[in-house]
Amino acid sequence: MYDEMLARTTEITLTDSLSISGLDKEMVKLDSNTVKQWFTPVFSSSQSIKFKKRDYYLAGKITGSQHFDLLVLVEDKRRGDSSGYKVIHLVTTKKDGSYIASLKAAVSGTKKQSNYNTSAWLYKGLNIIQYSKIITSTTSMANITNYRINNTGRFLMYNN
Repeated sequence: MYDEMLARTTEITLTDSLSISGLDKEMVKLDSNTVKQWFTPVFSSSQSIKFKKRDYYLAGKITGSQHFDLLVLVEDKRRGDSSGYKVIHLVTTKKDGSYIASLKAAVSGTKKQSNYNTSAWLYKGLNIIQYSKIITSTTSMANITNYRINNTGRFLMYNN
């Protein structure tokens, strides 16, 4: 089942860098059973996965590592007024599909009267630079965070 899901997903070729936020051209829509089976740990253990007015997609994979696969999971939430938000998760799994770790790499849209714009770039060597900006009615916050994925598939924050 995991191999079938991977077979339908586009392999990402990383020549230099890649905008994680821009990976939505050839996405594979996932059904609720697939999301529950393979991606439940990505979401908070205190809440169940929500499917109302949400779609989940696989936007790509990097399977070149000997120890893990890197999957790009997209959560697309729509609202009745045509607004909503999109969250892009980077998920590492063992070669058999077992969950290792995940990172909420990019978020765009509006939620509770706050505008979120977090984008991420994936570089060779599996380094990630994440740019975050949150705008509310009273303030604006911005941040840059660096991560790297170690050889066991864990996301490590580091100073550049």
